[in-house]
Amino acid sequence: MPQISKREQIVEAATHLFHAEGFTATGIEKIRETAGVSKKTLYNHFTSKEELILAVLRREDENVRHWIMKNVDKVSQNPRERLIGLFDVYASWIESEGFGGCLFIKAASEFSDPENKCKAVSTEAKRLSKQMIKKLALEANVSDPDALTDQLNLLIQGATVQAQVADDLTSIWTAKSIGLDLIEKSLSASKS
Repeated sequence: MPQISKREQIVEAATHLFHAEGFTATGIEKIRETAGVSKKTLYNHFTSKEELILAVLRREDENVRHWIMKNVDKVSQNPRERLIGLFDVYASWIESEGFGGCLFIKAASEFSDPENKCKAVSTEAKRLSKQMIKKLALEANVSDPDALTDQLNLLIQGATVQAQVADDLTSIWTAKSIGLDLIEKSLSASKS
């Protein structure tokens, strides 16, 4: 197995710490110690903590969307089942051991200024996540893909926040039940 680069070592350590402790509470020295690198190495790769946070968020966005679509692809090739399966994929994440919540929600709450780059990357990640839902809705040929996308996205994001903030791991199943009704209505309307 190839050894990971020092940069990747730093990003992995920071990702773990940001999930566990948040962005503001995690000091750069703790990241350096956890990554097992010198200050010089850390600053050679990242000139500021913000630059490191942005690298973590961008990598997290890419990894999460890839993981979701890879798992949706495993559900079925049937467009309806894939749309419904999205809830099961999110449930497997929410119910996983060590679930720490959504890093983008954490970033958006800690960096609430709309001009903040970390907030902007988090907003973009959520937009791309919603776009992924729309792609599945279009493949399923639902009657109003924009409306259904908005509804399903709200259900999934709401269930994620509920799990993250209130430790309610059942919220995704409630969301799935509501989502299933919305999907069926939208599919029926497209056949009319």
